[in-house]
Amino acid sequence: MEKEILEAIGKLLDEKLDEKLSPIWKEIRDLKTDTELIKAQQKELESLLNMLLDKSEINRAEHNKLTHDMAQVLETVNNIRRDLTAVEIVTARNMENIAHLKAIK
Repeated sequence: MEKEILEAIGKLLDEKLDEKLSPIWKEIRDLKTDTELIKAQQKELESLLNMLLDKSEINRAEHNKLTHDMAQVLETVNNIRRDLTAVEIVTARNMENIAHLKAIK
C-alpha cells in the first residue's frame, strides 16, 4: 500500500514537474533555433564582408593606378608647355630675323 502511494506521489510529482518544465524546454528549443539562425546569418555576413574586402582591395589598386596615370599625364602636359614656350621663343626670333631681313632690303 505504501509502495502504491509512493508511486502515485512520484507519478503526480513527475506530471507536475513535466508541466512546469514544459515551457522551459520549449524556450530552450526556441533559443537553439534562434542560435542556429544567428549562426547562419553570421556566416552570410562574413562572406559578404570578405567579398567587400576583396572589392575594396581591387578599388584601391585601381585608385593607385589612376593616381599614377594622372601624374604621368601632368608630367606630359608640363613637357608640352615647355616645348610650346620653346616654340614661341624660336618663332619670336624668326619674326625678328624676318623683320631684320626686310629692313635690310
